[in-house]
Amino acid sequence: MNNKKEIIQELKNHREKLFRVLKEFKEEEWAEPLGSGKWTLQDMVVHLTHWHRWGLNKLRQFVGYGIIDATGPKNTDALNELIAKAWAQHSLFDIKADLEGIFYEMQAFLSRLPEEWFNKTWEYGDKEVDMEKWMQFFLDHDRDHIKELEGIKGRENK
Repeated sequence: MNNKKEIIQELKNHREKLFRVLKEFKEEEWAEPLGSGKWTLQDMVVHLTHWHRWGLNKLRQFVGYGIIDATGPKNTDALNELIAKAWAQHSLFDIKADLEGIFYEMQAFLSRLPEEWFNKTWEYGDKEVDMEKWMQFFLDHDRDHIKELEGIKGRENK
């Protein structure tokens, strides 16, 4: 995955897989903890949506201004908790639509970028990244959560 077309296709494939896994959960399961001391499915989805939006906004900074503010939240656990609370009263429809929307927004943004942006590297903190590494970070983060969800559904189906 090293060019625009491949990166966008990977994003599309990833979105499809995530939504296939989410469809395995009944509506009432979205509000139940995924295990003892764990998030609910709803909390996990708003978490994923937030971090994709954050990543897209950082990418927009770089494209628009040539720099990225590499500072992040000092306490990601506290931030994740705030995100979950902020979305707690939203409908399941809105939560799913927001997740779907951020994927389409990211895809549209990447589609509009000229091919040369997919060959650039930039500094993010103490790391040198390119578009592939940037996108891979977020997709890998999702994959960890997808594996967890698949494991839950796998245990239920036995």
